[in-house]
Amino acid sequence: MEVVLEYVDNDVELEITDDSDTDATISLSSIEDAMEVIAADQAIETYNVTGAGVKIGQLEAACPDTSGVFVNPNGCNTLQRVKNSSTGMYEMVESPHADNVHLIMSTIAPDATYYATGFYNSNSVSASAITFFQAVEWLLAQGVNIINMSAGYYDDDILNKYDDMSRWVDHIAYNHDVHFVKSAGNYHWKTNPEKKISSPGMAYNIITVGATAMTAPYEIESYSAYNGDGIGRYVFRTNKPDICAPGNFAGKIGTSYSTPLVTATIALLCDYRPYLKTRQHTVKAILAASTGKETRKYVSDQNDFAIYGAGIVDARAAIWLIKRERFTYQTGTISARGEIKTYEMEVTSSDTCMRVALAYANRIKFAEGEEHDPNATPMEEILMADLTLTVYAPNGDYVTSAMAFGKNLLVVQFDPRLHYGPGTYIIEVKVQEEGDNERPVNFGLAWR
Repeated sequence: MEVVLEYVDNDVELEITDDSDTDATISLSSIEDAMEVIAADQAIETYNVTGAGVKIGQLEAACPDTSGVFVNPNGCNTLQRVKNSSTGMYEMVESPHADNVHLIMSTIAPDATYYATGFYNSNSVSASAITFFQAVEWLLAQGVNIINMSAGYYDDDILNKYDDMSRWVDHIAYNHDVHFVKSAGNYHWKTNPEKKISSPGMAYNIITVGATAMTAPYEIESYSAYNGDGIGRYVFRTNKPDICAPGNFAGKIGTSYSTPLVTATIALLCDYRPYLKTRQHTVKAILAASTGKETRKYVSDQNDFAIYGAGIVDARAAIWLIKRERFTYQTGTISARGEIKTYEMEVTSSDTCMRVALAYANRIKFAEGEEHDPNATPMEEILMADLTLTVYAPNGDYVTSAMAFGKNLLVVQFDPRLHYGPGTYIIEVKVQEEGDNERPVNFGLAWR
């Protein structure tokens, strides 16, 4: 099977929209517009975060122009990986697409340290290719905390599927403590006519990002891919995307450009609290609990959750949540069926809408020595447990809950003013269906 790698934008040709002499197609003003939508500008001003101390890896078919205005002050370290068949020399391959992705991230998180590498399949340039797996390995060797992948693999056999690449990325994200942020994919009349999630976007342990409009009411873009069918415990399929962000930058559009907004937001969070670098599921829960704009309404039992995920990322609200310690510091663990973990949630008279998010892991284990071999078969690929999220009022009354087979991001929401008022609410996490061998499940929990 020959799988096609494509950029996850719509490749609209535009005139240069800034004052540089480069081939950029995204203007700084459009990035500023997006920062306002996701409240990154407010987060930076209020909490003095710039991505300092965070390493971000950029993974797609090519690298940003390291000699141009797109490189942030700390530079962008690149892997020379393509051999020119005519000269025999290994050369850097750059692209405007990679420039734009890097520009978005480095504008929001200028003090992060950036690494970029590309990979090619047999349809690409006449050169000796570095594989996707080798590219990821190089980024891991640099010690990156976050990997941004604004590209995807398209083929009928892997779209909307939990394929071998998704399994491998789940392993990488879980065992190497790296945040992996992936574009959901876009509609294409030939390669993706049904707007399905491109590979490895169906991986459980990553954050898959959809694209919304830049202006109110911030509706999902018509091209943004999603998985809204066939959810089931025994077929390894979950809702995607997990979250969304604006994807239209003055006409240059795609989930390619919504994804670096989320990556940069995670960098701001990790700058604010460095221990979040290794709290992948807690960060996903924080982002889902703190979504903003008109999309701060999507919860697990709604049909639109399959299209929007939890809604538009809100950087300022996410850090506000962290500052007030409305999340689990450590990743929780739970195993046997019926086991219960509880957490107290203080609701004040000023809280008018409470969101609670639970994100948990899919654990895959490879044999020693084969954990970096993309052709290896997992030694253990257990059936992931299903957890239930329930909220109880201060008087013990049931408030709301969520449980869905095969999904590992649950979000509930309620207005405490309607019945229960302020006080100490109880959040309950329970194993509804245990995984194989009662394997403990790691989870993160957040509320706002």
